[in-house]
Parts: sequence; C-alpha cells; structure tokens
Amino acid sequence: MQCYSELVPPSAVTSAVSLPFTSATASNIIVAKTSLLQVFSHKTINAGNDTKLVLVAEYPLSGTVTALERVNILNSKSGGEALLVALLDAKLSLVEWDPEKHSISTTSIHYYENEELQTSPWAPRLNQCPSHLAVDPDSRCTAFNFGLRNLAILPFHQSGDDLVMEELDDDLDGEDGADQPASRKTNGEVSSHQTPYAASFVLPLTTLDASILHPIDITFLYEFREPALGILYSTVARSQAMLYERKDVVTYAVFTLDLEQKASTSLSLTSTLPNDLFKVVALPLPVGGSLLIGSNEIVHVDQGGKTVAIGVNEFARQCSSFSMADQADLALRLEGCELEQLGTPSGDMLLILRNGDLCILSFRLDGRTVSGLSVQQLGQDHSLVAAEPSCTTPVGLGKAFIGFEGADSVLLGWGKKASLLKRHSSRIGQATTTTDMDLGSDEGELDDLDDDLYGDTDGNNQLQRTQSFDPNSAIGLEFRVLDTLPCLAPMKDFAFGRAIDKQQETGLNVRAPELELVTASGVGKAGGLTVLNREIDPQIVQSTLFSGITGAWAVQVKEQTPTEGPSSLENYHNCLFLEQGGQTRLFSIVDGLPKERKGTDFDPEAGPTLQVGSLAGNTRVVQVVKNDIRSYDSDFGLAQIYPVSDEDAGTEAGVSSVSFADPALLVIRDDMTLLLLQADQSGDLDEIDLSHLPKAKWLSGSLYRDRTGIFGGGIVIGLLSADGSFCMFSLSDLSSPLFFHRSLHFLPTRLSDEPLPKHWKETENLSKILIADLGDQTDQSPYLFVRTGRGELCLYQPFKAPNGLRFTKLPASFLPSASTEENEGFMDIDSGAPKEPLRVLHDLGGISAVSVPGQSPAFVMKSSAGPPRVLGLRHKSAECLGPYNAADCQSGFMFISNDSLCKAQLPTQVQWSLCNWASRKIVLGEEISNICYFDRTNTYVLASSHLADFHLPHDDEWHPEWQDEAATFLPQVEQGSLKLFSPKTWSIIDSYAFSESERIMCVKTMNLTVSEEASERSDLIVVGTAITKGEDISARGGIYIFDIVPVVPDPDAPDPSSTGLKLKLIASEDVKGAITAVTPIGSQGFFLAAQGQKCMVRGLKEDLTILPVAFMDMNYYVQVAKELSGTGLVLLGDAFKGLWFVGYSEEPYRLKLLGRDTHTSALGSELDGVVVADFIPDSKDLYIIAVDSDAVLHILQYDPENPKSSAGTRLLSRSTFQLGPGHLPTSMAMVPRTPTPSNPASHALLISTQSGALGFLTPLPSTSENSETIYRRLSTLSQLLSSSLEHPLGLNPRAHRAAETDGVGGRAVLDGDVLKRWVGMATHVRNGMAERVGGSVEEIVADLEGAGVGISGAVGGAGLQYL
Repeated sequence: MQCYSELVPPSAVTSAVSLPFTSATASNIIVAKTSLLQVFSHKTINAGNDTKLVLVAEYPLSGTVTALERVNILNSKSGGEALLVALLDAKLSLVEWDPEKHSISTTSIHYYENEELQTSPWAPRLNQCPSHLAVDPDSRCTAFNFGLRNLAILPFHQSGDDLVMEELDDDLDGEDGADQPASRKTNGEVSSHQTPYAASFVLPLTTLDASILHPIDITFLYEFREPALGILYSTVARSQAMLYERKDVVTYAVFTLDLEQKASTSLSLTSTLPNDLFKVVALPLPVGGSLLIGSNEIVHVDQGGKTVAIGVNEFARQCSSFSMADQADLALRLEGCELEQLGTPSGDMLLILRNGDLCILSFRLDGRTVSGLSVQQLGQDHSLVAAEPSCTTPVGLGKAFIGFEGADSVLLGWGKKASLLKRHSSRIGQATTTTDMDLGSDEGELDDLDDDLYGDTDGNNQLQRTQSFDPNSAIGLEFRVLDTLPCLAPMKDFAFGRAIDKQQETGLNVRAPELELVTASGVGKAGGLTVLNREIDPQIVQSTLFSGITGAWAVQVKEQTPTEGPSSLENYHNCLFLEQGGQTRLFSIVDGLPKERKGTDFDPEAGPTLQVGSLAGNTRVVQVVKNDIRSYDSDFGLAQIYPVSDEDAGTEAGVSSVSFADPALLVIRDDMTLLLLQADQSGDLDEIDLSHLPKAKWLSGSLYRDRTGIFGGGIVIGLLSADGSFCMFSLSDLSSPLFFHRSLHFLPTRLSDEPLPKHWKETENLSKILIADLGDQTDQSPYLFVRTGRGELCLYQPFKAPNGLRFTKLPASFLPSASTEENEGFMDIDSGAPKEPLRVLHDLGGISAVSVPGQSPAFVMKSSAGPPRVLGLRHKSAECLGPYNAADCQSGFMFISNDSLCKAQLPTQVQWSLCNWASRKIVLGEEISNICYFDRTNTYVLASSHLADFHLPHDDEWHPEWQDEAATFLPQVEQGSLKLFSPKTWSIIDSYAFSESERIMCVKTMNLTVSEEASERSDLIVVGTAITKGEDISARGGIYIFDIVPVVPDPDAPDPSSTGLKLKLIASEDVKGAITAVTPIGSQGFFLAAQGQKCMVRGLKEDLTILPVAFMDMNYYVQVAKELSGTGLVLLGDAFKGLWFVGYSEEPYRLKLLGRDTHTSALGSELDGVVVADFIPDSKDLYIIAVDSDAVLHILQYDPENPKSSAGTRLLSRSTFQLGPGHLPTSMAMVPRTPTPSNPASHALLISTQSGALGFLTPLPSTSENSETIYRRLSTLSQLLSSSLEHPLGLNPRAHRAAETDGVGGRAVLDGDVLKRWVGMATHVRNGMAERVGGSVEEIVADLEGAGVGISGAVGGAGLQYL
C-alpha cells in the first residue's frame, strides 16, 4: 500500500480570465494551473507607474481545468460576475464569490459524461477529445463542445428575459433542477428564478448543419440580438499528407440560437478556407466579425461573410488557394499564438508568437468593412516573453495577463511613448473631421437595416469604425513587464547533488543538507534549472561567541531632537541587548560589530530581561524585566521605572508576556491581569484605565498598528482569555469591542460573533496569540497567529463581511513532529507550552514575516502573489530568532545557537511563493531535457537543445532533387548539446555540440569498467542520441561516453576555480536506430542501451571501444529502462506493449524475460504506453510502479509464488491511482527515505510532471504488526474527509483519483492531499474523526508522517530530511 501526495503544487498556467469577481467594482484575474485555481486582484503602486498581482485565495481542485469564462448572472452574492469552469470529462461548474465566507461558492455543477451521449462504441473517451467552451458576450448562454461533436447549451436568465420554462419540453439532460418561481428581491429588482441558469440541453453539432463532422473551434460573436455562435470546422478530416486531395476543406459558419425553441438559423457560411486554421476569435467594435488564425495566415470574416486574409510566410500560398495578401517576408510561425486587444481606436491587436516575439495586427477600416490586414513585428527589443503562451486576458486599459505553461506568466503593460502622444492626438483629430464629412444618408439607411439584425450600435462606435488606422503608429507603443508569476513547469528531469557544506566553510553549527534537488524546468528561451530545498539556507554574515548567552534583542534608538545624518542609517539598529549568565549586557553596534557600552544608567543586575523594545518614535528604549519596566533615553540615562505589580491591590505578580506597538505597551502578568501603558509626548509611560474591559483572566495579548484599515485604523489590542474567548479593542475606544469570539479554543475554521453549537466539547489548550503583518513591499495584510500548548501554530486571515469583521482559518499550519526527540528543547516541560515566543520581523529581506524559534526554527512568510508559507530554517537550533538590521547585515535576522550569536540574511533570488520549499531558478536560455550529477567533480551534466533550421540532405543518392531546395522558410528541428554546469557559480563552464539534427535522448552517470585487466572502474557519463531527418530517412543514433577532466582554469573568470574542468569524449559509436534509454546493469560495470527495437548490454574494452555482450529483441522503441541497483533486474517500457521485467545474467551474458504486465488487468484498466516506471521494494515484496499515457499510476507486483502470476510470467496488477491527465509524469526515481517510527520503509518514489507538480509516493508498512491498523486508520480517515468536507467546484476527490484494487493482495493508494486537510479542521472535528477511525490525534499525526504527507514542522515530504 502506498500514499501519494504533492510536495510542490502545479505552476503551469493553462487558463486565465479577468472579471469583477469579489465585488461589482473589483478587478480580478482568475488563473487555472491545471488542478489549482487562484484568484488575484491587481494593485497599483509607485504612484500608478507599476501594477502588481495580489493573491486573494487559492483552491486545489480534484479535477483538471480546461477553460475559464466569465458570466454575468442575476443576483450574485458578491454583486460581481460569476465564473464558469470547464473540466476534463465534460463537466461545468458555475462559481461565484461569497463575501460572507470570503471564499468561492459553487452555484451548480453540470455533468455531461453520460454514456448515452457517446454516439458509437468505438468513439474515443471524453478525456481524449478536445473540448471548447464559449460564452455569449451578453451572458445569455454558454456553449460547451465536448466529445466528438456534442454541443451542450446552458442558458442564463437575464433581467427582463422572456424565457417561459413551463413551455419547454422535458427532453433535457437531467442534471439541472427545474426552475421554480421564487420571489426574491436583490439590488432593487425582483427575480422570478430560483437559479441563475435555465435547464441545459445537449444536441449533436450535425443538427445545426449536417456537414459539421470535425469541429475545430467555436465562439460567440458580438453585436447580435440573439446569441450567435461561430463554428470553425472541416467537412472531412484534414491531412497535410493528402493536401492535394483535401485542400481548403475548412468551413466557418455562423448560427443564431433560439434558446426558447432550441432551434438555430444559419446566417453565413464561408467555405474553402485554408486547412491549417485552428482558432477563431470574436472581435468587438470597432472591427467586429471574426478572426480566423492559421499556421500560415490570418483571415478576417465580417458579419456578412466577407473575408480578408493575409499570409505571413511563403507556405501560405503553397498550402492554400484562398485569396490573401502576401506578407511572406515576415516568415512568421503562428502555431500556438495568442491575440489580445490593444484598446486602440482602430482595434489593432497584440500577436504573441510561440517563440516569444511580439507583433501588431492592424486593420484597415472603410466604414463598416475591413478592407485590409497588416502585421508588423516589434523587433528584438520587445522580446519580453520567452515561450509559447497558453492564454491571455485583458486587465483594464493598457494591460493584459499572459499565461505560460513553460515560463513565468507575465502581467504586460503598454502605452504610447511620450514623444508620440502629441502627434497621435493630432492624427485622431484629423480622422474625426474626415469622418463627419464622409458620413452620408445612404449609409445611415443601411445602418438602420443592419440594426434589425445586429442590434443597436453606439454612435461613438460608429464613428470609430470609419477611422483609418496608421499602421506606423503601432510602433509607438512601449511594452514592459509589470509583474510575473513564477513557474517551475515543465519539470522534465531531476537529479540529486551534494550541497555546499556550510559548517566546513563558516565553522557554524549549521544543519547542512546532504543533498539538494535540481530540476530541469522551462521550455525554449525560458529553459533552465530550479534548485529545490526543504528549508531556507541562510547566508551567515557573522557569528560571535558569547558563553552562556540566552537572549538577544536589537533595537534602534534616536535622539529626542534628531540631527541631520545619512538617510541610509535611518532604520539601522544601533543597540544590542544580550542576556548572558543571568545578566543583561548593553552593546552599541559600530560598523556592524558589537561594542559594549559602559558609563550609563543601564543596570545589568536589574534581573533577567524578558523583552526589549522602543517607544516614542524610537527615542525611548524600554527594558522589561520580571518585576518592573525600565525606560531609558537615547543616552541610556534612566528616565523611568514602572513597577509591574499592582500596589493598590497588594499583588506581586510579575511579567508573563509583553507586546509593543508604539506608543503603547501591553503586559500580561503572571496572575493573568493586564497592564497597558502608553508613552506621552515626552516619552514617559502612563497607565491606561482598563476598567471598561470585561472581567476575565487574560492568557495572552497582542498590540497591532493597523495600516490597512481593516480594523478601523490606529492601534488594536487583541486579547485571549483563559476560557478561550478572543476579543479585539481599539486603543482609542476600550468601551466597545471591535470583534468578539467566545470559542477560539475550538480552533474553528471561521471566527465570527455568532455563538457556536453547544455540543462542541473538544477544546485545545491555547498559549499565545499574535496579530502581525505578512507580505512584501507590494502588499501587506494582518493575520492572527494562534499558538497551542503543544506547539501547533494556526493562522487566521481577517476580512470584512457584509455583517461585520470575520476571520477565516488558513491551511498553512505548523504542527510539531510526533517524535519526542525532535521536540526536545522546543517545549517547556513544566507548562507544556513553547519556550520561545513568536517574533515579528518587519523587514526581513524586504518582507514582513514572523519567526518560530526553537529546535525546528521556521519563518512564516508571504509574497503578494502567494499565500502564507511556513518555511523551515536550516539550522539545528535557533533561539531568540529576531530582527537585525545593520550596515553589515541589512534587513537580516539574528539568532542564538550553541553559545554563539549569529547574524544572517535570507538568500537572494530564492522564491517561496509557490510552495513550502525554497526554490531558486537559473535561466540558461536553452531548453534542458536531461540532467545528471557527477559526484567526483561536484558538477551537473545537462542535455540542452535549441531550434535550428533543417536542410534536406544534399548527399542522398535517392533524392538528387534535394540539392536544389528552393525554400527559404525552413522547418526547425532540435539541435542538441551537452553542457557542464557548476553549482558554485551556477553557470555553464563547458559545452559539447553534436552534429546537425542530432539531439540527446538520455544522459546518465554510471560507474563503468574501463580496464578489465586491472579491474579498474570509473564514473563516466553515458549519452544516447537520435538523428532524425524526416520520415524518408531511417533514424540513427549514437552512444557517447564522456569523462570530466581537470584543465588549467580561466584566470579571467569570476571564479577561476570553477572553470578548471572540461568534458572529454573517450568513446563513441554510431548505431542504427535511436538510443532512447540507458541504465547501468549487473555488477561488472556494463550498461544497457535501448537501441532502436533492440536492447543491448554493452561495455568498454581496453582500447575504449564499446563492445555489445548481450541483447534482446523488442517490438517497439523502449523509452523506459531502469535497473534495481546491483541485482540485474531491469524494467523495460515501451509506448505500446507496456512493461517488460527482464533479468540479466553474467555467466553467460544473457537477457531473459521474467514477466510482463497483462495489458488488460482485472481492474478494467489498461497499461498502454508506459511513460515512466521504477521499482519500489517493500521488505520481501517487489513492487513495480508505472504511469501510462493517461497519467494513471499502476501498482504491479512480481510474485512468482502466486498461482495467478503463472510462475511470475505475469505481473500482478494490485491497484491503480489517477494522477490527473494534466499531470503527465516526465521522470520518476526511487529515492532514499528517512525511516520514521511508524514507517521503517527506506525507499520512496519522486515523480516530476509537465505541470510543474512534484509528487511523492511513499510505501506504507506492510509487514509490521501495526501495518493493518495504520492502513485502516488512514483509509477510513480519507473516506471521512472526502464525504464530509466541502470540495471546491463541487468535485469528488474519490472519483477524481479513481483508486481501485484487485481485492486480494492490493490496497488502494491513499490521497495524501486529502489527508492533509485533517490538520486544518476544528479541534472537535479533528478529535472526533480520530476517535471514529480508532486512534488518537498523536497516532494519526505519526501515521501521516510515516505516509510522507509532511504535515509536521514547516515542510512537506516527510522522509526527505537529507534535502
């Protein structure tokens, strides 16, 4: 049994749409990343010069998003528009924003995967057919094309519509409930509909026209009174190989839909269009009509069916007889391009090509007619994008969001250059004057006739349609990137490399990682590497030994009358307090070094210091000791001593905790009473009367300065009582609370002023609360931190609901490990609470963060484009983890470790917005397909490629005509090269280029025998290549063996020591057929190479030639070859026949087939097309994990003793698990796993995907005494969570994963992402589920850690502690 969880979520943007979603006035961008839905807003900063994206919320989905569209529905909860989401397998979800919950709300979900809709038993599955979603511009209906030629129509009610639902027949799809009249008044209007949509219906496209057999794309057009659907289709299947017989078989038709009668009317039909058309784009005014995009041309079709076309390369005329203007000199490739409106008066558009080039598409308008098209390239200086776009959406005026699946998505902005603004205004004025003169009465009568069909048009739009556009004005646009969304997709391969040992370099007690994970990510010019670490690797600036140090605080102090000085020193800390041996020492920070300060009124013997802060504009330093509060001026003259004990009440309580917010100071005494002080203008502390506060025993408190206004501004006080109540007051008005919640100790998912149910009984022992800002310089917002007695940290986000202030619980949490050893020194043995309080860092590398000190230190951080993340700090211990900002360590932090005071900074160029892993992206400008690590030199070997023009071979004796090739617009093929990459400088230090049309298929580091006589072995690099020159020439390949040798370093390099290495080719051989996979095999230093339709075992001879020793014939090309290290057991996988389990013997040399998959298993699933595969041993059992082309994970077992295996010749299929079609794996590797007390397994599987997600498959114990108990607990917990939780978009996680077993020896694969949600539930629900599954909370936490879910500490991927 296994458990699958995502360590890194997907990052490839597949769809995006902009709409007012969270409110009627909001401007949101909703982004889909395969199975992750994110809601963004955009914020203007720098006096309106920059725009940044700000994440509002994100939702992992149990499905694959294929399209997003906006819909304007009646009576939405937020007052804004709704979102329509299309998912794989013919599903539609209608979603709106619920301001009361500060979350999305699923209005409806529509299923169209009924088997009755499949026209024939041999029709392809729904997930194998492309789907198209289109919404009418006036939101009257949506059209969903799915399957081969099915069309679902979902009407939407509009204000004043005349749909009479009682007159519709009952021939509906049945998934929508019948509309029942309901009188509901919203926004002053009475709605007679209970749902915003009417019942949908499904019809075949052939009912619109019998010739619609092969639909290509659909869209709804503008300016029609009734919904007008444009369909691009072909009457016969298109084929470039049969171009002369099936030339120009594409047709574009426009139909109006009568939603009431379920009828359609054909308006126009444009036939004999070019075969390579693949997209239709509806154009609004002033252009109107439709734009058809092909690989070689662009065609405009107006409302009456008139066409204007332009060819952009020399193949446009050769592939089509369609009439078009010639701009072949542009030599553009339009495959995969995207278009976006520029918002100019002439309707010109931005054309984004797949290689990242930008072009301007302009229209020549003559009245209502488009008389010409023009395309202009913007040049290399406008290359702001680096890959093929996946989607675009406009974001206000002069901005657009462009999504990419293989590069960072960008928010692109544009505007006129300052030198052209005046000239542009003059030209517009001239065009307006000409328009007034040319507008005649005949044209006006024609407009009246057209209005009956196209609807009323605005007079301003009519005026704009007659303007002539100067194409040269497009060059006057200036483009720039305003913001980016980081992307790690696709992760094509990964390797583990040794990280730099910080302990040896700095002498610090740093928990150095054994390995780090490096992935090959990005496509095209965005290709490069990504370094992933489970924890933040701090840059230690300085470490100073202070024997017996237990506390440290850095503050800034200013003079009462500030003198002029350098502005750069304005925010630097200049004083340092150290608690050492029961005494507090005062230091001045001079040039980054602590210098002890004497001759002041500061008393080191005042007692152990609990907290130090500054008040009165940093002119007073306040030292809090156990029994009093001491205030010092800028020269550390004692200004005031304020006793903590209440002399009037006769109590002698000391300080328990302290919170600062200038000019206020909040003290929680040992007897759970409050002391609130405020500094006056002179800096003296005065006590504030707290008689208006409710009488209670206060457990914790926090002061917060509200800069966002969500709490009303000013200083806010948050208080936690011993009975679990949480309340907030404004410092300016303590008589009435801003917010009150009676039962915070239940840790509910939402906090409001409404009472909780009385049957809730299970509570949590709370210890501390903190209100602090999280965010970067773009956006910061407050969060409520709640700390429990056992160290769990929960985050709540405040929001303004229609009924007042609310808090929602976030999934980011810090849960201490179940291991007692890891928690040693982290918890206070007497109180059971965390020893160290949370600390706020207002400037940690430019962000506002909160530190979690202790044995497992961590930071809670947030960027504007991501949710709060909890990232561990790579250090064995970090006490007093607090801020430090000085000239030598700007915007840094400090901590105590092993009697040393360490000053450090966050590493540069590291991202944490994507996941709870620290990632660093190195862009190399070339696509990296393979990566391997060479341990001897601590370097990485990369297989890279770039596109190069393909020339026909001139030496082919069978085709002499190829010598006279006349084409100048040549096709492009991949050109491979091998690169040596140094992790010291993160740069390429050597490269080896292969021949023309030769690309690298596989690269691996192997320990090979280089001398049989001396029995000498060495680590070498084996490279397999393929040479493909078209279907007329047989593919060839090559085997290359490289070594890395030292050379004389380059003295001019930034780091000469890193350039003293070079790739050396020691052996090579040209073979018939491509080398598609290589793997080491056996114990004699040989390797297996998949060569064409054979697999050969090869080795190096004494003369360094490559000698084959054994072979096996295969039916197809092998793309997967994996050996169970040192055993001679090999997995071979091909694209058609599935898996081959092969054994290798050395005496004699022989490959023998041991077993194969049964192709069709008892589970009803087929293992067709193995994409990745690997072994995973579990005690005495041997399991094989394989993923097919449908992204279905198969668990197979080799068990020759089982009668069903036919003596092992059949691999037994134990279970299957759906990863999701959008998460097609690219690489899989068995990795070592750190055993846990609940799971002694030493191996796991790491899976990289095209979507950028990183999966982790952990085997659960199968032979231990508690294995059955652990599995039943987790399996039952997964079922409870799936049935009780509210899932976004109304999707079913169990149906999505489709986990199946054989019912005999197999167990279903558990979904770790569902299990992880148990942590964020309310305490009574979490404890209740633990009781129902037969375990305690601690036992389930240990089970989840053993399953690799990774809920403990700050990171995911339990068992990967060596990273």
